[in-house]
Amino acid sequence: MKILGKVAHVILPLGIPIAWKQLTADYKRLATAIVGVAFGIMLMLFQMGLYNAINAMVVLPHAALRGDLFLTSRDWEFLGSNRGFTRRRLSQVEALPEIASAAPLYVGYVDWTNPETRKSKVALTLAFDPSRNPFKPGAVTDQVERLRDPEAVLFDVLSPADYGRMAYLLRLGNGTVDADISRKHAVVKGLFPMGATLSASGNLVMSDEAWFRYRSDLPRNMANVGVIALRPGADPETTAAKLRTLLPNDVRVVTRDVFIAEEQRYWNERTPVGFVVGAGMAVGMLVGAIVVYQILHSDVDDHLKEYATLKAIGLGNLFFTFLVLEEALILVVLGTLPALLLTGLLNYYARTSGNLRAYLEPIQVSWVLLAVSATALIAGYLATRKLRSADPASVF
Repeated sequence: MKILGKVAHVILPLGIPIAWKQLTADYKRLATAIVGVAFGIMLMLFQMGLYNAINAMVVLPHAALRGDLFLTSRDWEFLGSNRGFTRRRLSQVEALPEIASAAPLYVGYVDWTNPETRKSKVALTLAFDPSRNPFKPGAVTDQVERLRDPEAVLFDVLSPADYGRMAYLLRLGNGTVDADISRKHAVVKGLFPMGATLSASGNLVMSDEAWFRYRSDLPRNMANVGVIALRPGADPETTAAKLRTLLPNDVRVVTRDVFIAEEQRYWNERTPVGFVVGAGMAVGMLVGAIVVYQILHSDVDDHLKEYATLKAIGLGNLFFTFLVLEEALILVVLGTLPALLLTGLLNYYARTSGNLRAYLEPIQVSWVLLAVSATALIAGYLATRKLRSADPASVF
């Protein structure tokens, strides 16, 4: 206790601040203020966590690929909506000595029929030549040999239940499940974990032969993405610049970081995702500011006579302004801990129940708390207007 007393004396050499005594004079009002501020902070933090989850979600297929550079058509929009380019461009890419491999990837949609309910769902499909695997080491790479069967597919085990209980069915079927894709017979021969994206909730992986079997409407000489692996020591930026001068302008070459960033930018800027997240954060900030303003305004009204007495004996407006601003910051500090706990619970629920990888970076938490503190200070300053303009003689 003596140590705590010494620490408190260092932090608060003049004793307990007046601002703290003002706030704790009415515990019900203080509790209401903490709940309101905590709700505003929690709403902002949770929206930021959802923003991170969505940005991670839309690039799950990108993250599974092992390319250093990526070749796409000039008219590329996003992974689920893109035009193909001639596969001759990949042969031209491989002519460069810095290139280790340039594998074609076929991306598009098929009609997947749930084997149990027979209901049709749209599934995003990633297809490739099994002898030129573009995926990182993992579940897909470990099962490449299974895909040499032109009817074989791998099913995303993280797909929603309405796509089928595939893990259960595979156990019943001794490792295979008969299915229908685009009204043609298919055989599910394995599972891989990827997760839903905004493009589609369910995902499939198959060979290029299977892809053109199920999508016979597409030309076989066209690919959607070129997954380019560099030799050790090759610089991605320098190699990309060389390829841009080598290749015609019907294709473009981008680095891995750009490939991922463009997908995220598309969903943030050209869909309602960015607006919804931004609006949620603005609402959270507004809620916190309104609560702080109402609490401090009521506090000023309740103690106007005391403030007027202090004003009459010579204390200036600056003293009262700092006093109320200190109360505002105390409310932010008190509301932060419950807000962080609630946000953690919501993020956990989003990960376990909604398969949303909601998370927060420390720098993001810092920016949110700075933003809330700034709005609280503004609200506190506005709450002192009546006090700053009050004449001590008119109060009594």
